[in-house]
Amino acid sequence: MKSLEDMKKEYDNIKIPDNLLAVIEEGTKRAEKEKKSMKMKKTFQKFAIGAAAAAAVCVILPNTNASIAYAMGDIPVIGNIIKIVTFRDYQVNEERFQADVKVPEVVVENQTGGNNEQLDKSVKEINFDIQKTTDELIQEFEKEMNQYEQGYQDLNISSQVICDTDKWFSLKLSLYQGAGSGYQRQKYYTVDKTTGKRVQLKDLFKGDADYKTAISNDIKRQMQQQMDQDENVVYWLNDPDMNDGNFTSIAGDQEFYINENGNLVISFDEYEVAPGYMGAVEFVIDSAAIENILAK
Repeated sequence: MKSLEDMKKEYDNIKIPDNLLAVIEEGTKRAEKEKKSMKMKKTFQKFAIGAAAAAAVCVILPNTNASIAYAMGDIPVIGNIIKIVTFRDYQVNEERFQADVKVPEVVVENQTGGNNEQLDKSVKEINFDIQKTTDELIQEFEKEMNQYEQGYQDLNISSQVICDTDKWFSLKLSLYQGAGSGYQRQKYYTVDKTTGKRVQLKDLFKGDADYKTAISNDIKRQMQQQMDQDENVVYWLNDPDMNDGNFTSIAGDQEFYINENGNLVISFDEYEVAPGYMGAVEFVIDSAAIENILAK
């Protein structure tokens, strides 16, 4: 019988197939080259393809060895990796009271660059706000459940990563409360991975820019265009019956996010700018409307 040491030597001496080795080497070279030229998005895409191909080869090898694992581990990871885990799972399933709550927590699995301290601070702020918001809604739900046994109450909280590029990370927190009729709202959390900062809407623009007017005018244009094209689409825009309820301008702290294409998206809660049947609505802002006032 072979000794453990002999088996280990044979295991480590298994030759890495040329096609896998080529994938690993090429992926490493491309990643290093693209990282230096700051083409982070292209690097990530090419690296992902190379890593996936290498992983596929590893699956079919009968004797994948420690040398392959070591080589794969040496491929550089590009950029800060931010992920979401479930911090709290709260469920109620009774005749009149239903709750489906999954509270997310933002975690950083890999940090590169000199913004680690700022990124940690931003993540802590986001998690604090998420937990505070969700705790308040759960407490309110439980209060209603204990005081009004004959009532009805629904609570749904979920989250979704809606943008994760080399520069931007955006998380959507969806909050729904129902008691006969329902109310849906969203909160968004956006982080600039290159600086580690949690971004507010004003941070995207030059200091003296009237970004609220520029964005609001584009939203009004889109609202009118949608209503002209579809009679079932209704926004409170120049509606004589709404008086002060008509949309005139976004708020300074308006909910927003950056999508995967790098576009600014403005979000409105249910009933904020339209009848309830329209639900929560959002508008992708035309880049031409804001390109001259964006911060560099």
